[in-house]
Amino acid sequence: MRKKIFAISIISAILTISCVYYFFKKEEMAQAGTEHNVSGWAWSETIGWISFNNTSGGGATSYGVNIDPATGNLSGYAWSENIGWIKFNPAGPYPKAPNYSAKLDPTTNKITGWARACAGTINGDCNSPTRTDGWDGWILLGPINIGGNDYGVYRNVCNLEGYAWGSDVVGWIKFNGTAQDGSSYGVTTTFCGTHIPGSPSVSNPTATINYCNWNASPQVASGTTITFNWIYSDPEHDLQKAFEIWLDNDNTFGGGDPKFKATLQSNGTSYILDLSQNQSTRSDKLQYPLSWSTTYYWKIKVKDINDNWSDWSDTSSFTTAIHSYPHPDFDISPTNPKVNQLVTFTDKSKCYSGGGEYDCKNGSGIVSYWWEFGNGLTSSVKGDATTTYTSTGSKTVKLTIRVTEPSQVFSCDISKSINISIPLPPFIER
Repeated sequence: MRKKIFAISIISAILTISCVYYFFKKEEMAQAGTEHNVSGWAWSETIGWISFNNTSGGGATSYGVNIDPATGNLSGYAWSENIGWIKFNPAGPYPKAPNYSAKLDPTTNKITGWARACAGTINGDCNSPTRTDGWDGWILLGPINIGGNDYGVYRNVCNLEGYAWGSDVVGWIKFNGTAQDGSSYGVTTTFCGTHIPGSPSVSNPTATINYCNWNASPQVASGTTITFNWIYSDPEHDLQKAFEIWLDNDNTFGGGDPKFKATLQSNGTSYILDLSQNQSTRSDKLQYPLSWSTTYYWKIKVKDINDNWSDWSDTSSFTTAIHSYPHPDFDISPTNPKVNQLVTFTDKSKCYSGGGEYDCKNGSGIVSYWWEFGNGLTSSVKGDATTTYTSTGSKTVKLTIRVTEPSQVFSCDISKSINISIPLPPFIER
């Protein structure tokens, strides 16, 4: 027993010595001289602080990151206590475009390309053919395009700002900000550029109206949803934090008191107007529903993560239809039909006009039906329809109803699936 314990102790000592040698060997590989012109701290919610220079990281090991003033190429190492060394001029092949290591464009002040974590290498070289950490370690500094805006790293005078992305292992790396204790942090360089001024802005406000969304909760009027979209941008690459939308049938927005006003904490660049009748309380002023055949005006402003608001966007508008679109619907009987069995589709559709709701099949010549049964057969029969299936499997049945009026054409469709099975074998009496 003592021999086994002694043997285990010897093995543990050897492993400890090997690990210590491996750690200092990596530090030796990462050593750098005084030419490094980048320093400071970046922050990742996943791996914590990242030090860009021994003057900010402390300790006796000399390391740092450098931007070459002649070429803009980045080189050297940063340090993370959780993933180890991060090399800024790793060799390829790279995961995807851009196919080069990190570099600065002095004209645009953007940093694009790749860095790579070195944890798990045998000799401290990021491009060692033998890795033991199970993660490829790639970190993208830019471009990182989201919603038409590049959130990658960039140079603003002497500061490096923006975000890098290191997959689920590292997540977002923020290059400047405010820590939980209220203190500021950031990455700076002595290779400085120009100032990039500006606040967030919003452009291209558009409203998309879906008049056939009968199964959705958000409704402006029967069967209708309105989706608002816009493009967010920020010269300092700050993310969107919130937005505010105003909507009114008056292009002055009620003199600053619009019928609808929504302020949401969100980085999304779209918003579905939810005016369903089942909402018992509303934080805005608008009451259900909006009116038909009415022009509505809307505008939006956005706020970035530093609580800077943009100006209002240009005012956009949309006009609702003169009445609801048709609501196609049908039941299937039997619900689990067999091959060669007659299947009946019972029409439950409703249509609309200025006079209100009516059964579509009673809509005289202005209403047309188009059935697609999923078996290669179609029908224009108005109201109930029947068909049979000669093969098994899932079939999609689609009904389109079209209402043609002098001023407008109204058309919606609905699809339902049925499964056709083989019939039971006949009973044989013995």
